[in-house]
Amino acid sequence: AYSYRVLVTQGEGCSVLSEDITINVFADPEVGIILSTSEICYGQTMLLTSDVTGGAGAPAFEWQIKNQLGSWTTVGSNASTYTTAILDTGNYEFRLIVTQNSGCEDTSDIVAFDVNPLPEATATGTDATCGFFNGEITLSITDDPTREFVEISLNGGVSYQSPIADNIGTFTYDGLAPGTYD
Repeated sequence: AYSYRVLVTQGEGCSVLSEDITINVFADPEVGIILSTSEICYGQTMLLTSDVTGGAGAPAFEWQIKNQLGSWTTVGSNASTYTTAILDTGNYEFRLIVTQNSGCEDTSDIVAFDVNPLPEATATGTDATCGFFNGEITLSITDDPTREFVEISLNGGVSYQSPIADNIGTFTYDGLAPGTYD
């Protein structure tokens, strides 16, 4: 805080000194963004969380995405977090502008993340013979150079088999009991 006074002097030695006035100076806040993960798959959303330190006063939030023309579009406001809509595959850039009621403002660094395509796979199966564990499921997996492994679930995502190499082409699970596999 700084205190100031004004001295007014007229030509014949008359002067008056004002009362003290105090001016508070606040540093701008420092603004960052924390991503819930570094990449997601198509069909998922991303949670962005603000990280604000310093400054003074209640913050107002303005979440922005860089659009295809290279300019910024506001996508969310007045919340310390933002959850994206489902985005097409590609790379996305976001930033956050925080303004505090003391007039302080800062814009975060840009954060970027990728939305990856879903793995492409087809499945064929051979039913198990009644009472035997001789059923098979063969998967044909399309290689994606940005991915090393895929995880396969045979029970609707409750659990996953050991990861298999993305470039394997085909993979067969054999010795399966009669039943339904998702």
